[in-house]
Amino acid sequence: ETRMPLPEPSAQSALCRAVAWWLAGARGLVSVGQAQDTEPTSLTRVSAVRELDLARLESASVPVRVRGVVTYVSSKKDAIKIQDESGGIGVALPVGATCPVAGDAVEVEGRATLINVQTHRYPHLAADRLRVTGQEPFPVPPLVSVAELASFQHYNQWVTVEGVVVMWKQSPSSLSILLTGPDTWAVVHVRGWKPEDFPHDWHGARLRVTGVNMGITHSPADTLIAPTPAQVEVLRPGGSDPFAAPAVAVADVAEGRVPLAERLRISGVVTAAPDRFTVYLQHGPAALSVRLQHGWLRASGAGHVYADAGALPTLTAGDVIEVVGSARRPGADALEEGHGLTDCHVRVVGHEEAPRPRPVALPALAQGEATWQHVETRGRLLHTASLPLAGGRWRASLLLEDKGVTLSAVFESRQNAAWEALNLQDEILLTGVVEPATSHRPRQIRLLAAADAHSLGLSPAVRQQRLGWWVGGVTALALLGAIWIATLHRSLRRQQAAEAVAQELNQQLEKRVA
Repeated sequence: ETRMPLPEPSAQSALCRAVAWWLAGARGLVSVGQAQDTEPTSLTRVSAVRELDLARLESASVPVRVRGVVTYVSSKKDAIKIQDESGGIGVALPVGATCPVAGDAVEVEGRATLINVQTHRYPHLAADRLRVTGQEPFPVPPLVSVAELASFQHYNQWVTVEGVVVMWKQSPSSLSILLTGPDTWAVVHVRGWKPEDFPHDWHGARLRVTGVNMGITHSPADTLIAPTPAQVEVLRPGGSDPFAAPAVAVADVAEGRVPLAERLRISGVVTAAPDRFTVYLQHGPAALSVRLQHGWLRASGAGHVYADAGALPTLTAGDVIEVVGSARRPGADALEEGHGLTDCHVRVVGHEEAPRPRPVALPALAQGEATWQHVETRGRLLHTASLPLAGGRWRASLLLEDKGVTLSAVFESRQNAAWEALNLQDEILLTGVVEPATSHRPRQIRLLAAADAHSLGLSPAVRQQRLGWWVGGVTALALLGAIWIATLHRSLRRQQAAEAVAQELNQQLEKRVA
């Protein structure tokens, strides 16, 4: 039997060390591979979750472990909003978990996901575990505008907003307040408001409300929820009568010489009310368009109290009215564009003869004269159009021209006013209200009835043009005739001269022959 020689002790120890080193390296490689397969470190700040790419949240959830104070609890107690020093976010609670209350400090472990709110998508937390660690004061909120609130620029965030009260209502468990700002309006809700504490003197008051910028409908009618009445502060008292607002002149409103958002009162005579919410009125030479605000929709059952001006009255031309509303600087495509006052309460205080339309030349209207006034004008018809609108309505339009200036007139109703009796190039006499240009339409005249536009026959400009063409044609024919006659005379004289020469030559020839 042949035996291999054993290595020397020093060589044997070196071999053992090499094997041990190799095994350690192998274990290291395995541990590295296992580390690469483990989940990433949990996110610990709300801002880190909010900054995640939504596409990443669609494909995979991200582990989180965040702390914050509860700022909102859902009515079903299955979801909350929390806020840390970096921001706020919504949390879906585990099934069967005990729901915390507003003001609780909590620790949430779970994963970041996405949630759909109407047509919008936001980061959201799905909690696996939730632990209440105590009570904390609500965070210091940033002050945001009504416009920022209504557009949800701070969704899920704990914010403060200031605005002027238009109206408010009490439901069994909360108070809803319509606030207006210099740009737009928003409805905020305050939870835990008791019916016996219903306020009666907030018309025109200025409030500061703190809560979470959120809403199920994601619309200006549902923008903020305050957890308790303690988050409402009256900065300026109001009154119990909505029509006790300070009176201002219609001309001052029309020319923008009034403060924005504040409740103001004007009076005038109705010239037209083309729809349920739009009223044109005049006071002396000044005119204005206002957009009315319907009162809260009434609900049946106990615990409902309303503070508004009630349902809108039916207005007719000649009604003397008082209007309380707010001047605003609306954004593009807002319903308030083209109106002097919005969110208006109205009441009828008398009646008189409706103002007669004021005759104004079409070029003057196109250049900015008589905005919001009831006018009479005329022009040559260049084009007609009729388009269907939503809700079974139609918009018919006319394009008129006078002295090289064009202006459109429109009429909206549930019947298609195609104006078959109006022919292109006709002189059209019409009456209507002059509307200013907005972000979505040019300056135009709004007709109040289809009969407010009728033809006076062929336009004088067209008749004069055609007369010019006829006179020009006759003149051209006369000139051509004169040229032709002159040419004939010239040809005849040449012929006579040639005959005279021929006769003379013949006479000379005869003499020679003789």
